[in-house]
Amino acid sequence: MWKFVLIACTALGAAGAARAQDQAGQAGQAFASAATSAGMAAVALGEMADARSTNVRVQTLGRDIARDQAATNADIARIAGDRGFGLPDSVDAGADQREAELGALTGEDFDRRLLEALVIEHAAQLALYEREASLGADPDLRALARRTLPALRAHLASAKALQDAAR
Repeated sequence: MWKFVLIACTALGAAGAARAQDQAGQAGQAFASAATSAGMAAVALGEMADARSTNVRVQTLGRDIARDQAATNADIARIAGDRGFGLPDSVDAGADQREAELGALTGEDFDRRLLEALVIEHAAQLALYEREASLGADPDLRALARRTLPALRAHLASAKALQDAAR
């Protein structure tokens, strides 16, 4: 009888551990997917800033964002590949719409709206990465989030400063 109880407890413990591991994997995949989608949108905005802004400081910020975010996206893709996570291959509809709206603008109007979009995008990314850095179950994704936070904070601060200067 005791053997049966011991076996049953062991099986329940293993099932609970497997369930917890599965939930951690789902949370990791959710972060990786959200971060990839946001990262692709940030790269697109950065490239747009570099190519279309008339302000050298906005162009420089755009280049920095595109470079840093592309590197982060590559790191996420590597980790996701190791874990077997699927990742989005395009930005979401909201980002597509924002890019189309920005595409119709020029000059100071473009810069003003672009900086607004960068501030909104980076504030959302910062919240996503801060949550993963403090609560993430996957050690590699948690470490990636922690490594990425300083660049996100710097980009957000720069975008806000440029936004304030443009007012």
